[in-house]
Amino acid sequence: MNDATDDGTFAAEAAAAWAVLLGWCRGPEPAEETERALRRLIEAAADEPVLRVLCPWLSMTGLNVSTSTDFRVWGIEGFPSVVAWKGEFTVVEGLGRENRVLLETADVAEAVALLAGRVRERRA
Repeated sequence: MNDATDDGTFAAEAAAAWAVLLGWCRGPEPAEETERALRRLIEAAADEPVLRVLCPWLSMTGLNVSTSTDFRVWGIEGFPSVVAWKGEFTVVEGLGRENRVLLETADVAEAVALLAGRVRERRA
């Protein structure tokens, strides 16, 4: 397991994970609106410095970030996730039945800004 406190391995692995996601974004344009929205979300999140230094991971159509490359801790850090669905973006906090919707918007920049703000708060 590598995390944001290690010797630089985490930074390289996080950058590689972003590269994989961005590589998918550069592929053929998907026909499905939810996949197009997910691409916009990934691209916008990758442009946000506070998110770009974390490890990104997807769950269905949700983008999540972590301070670890160990999948066993993904989702328990308290960072919200952003779900892309048919051109809409929902910022959700919590796990399972304890999910709490923080924002529903058609503006990907607004969703990413809220995610980045919550990450900054939790890492302060």
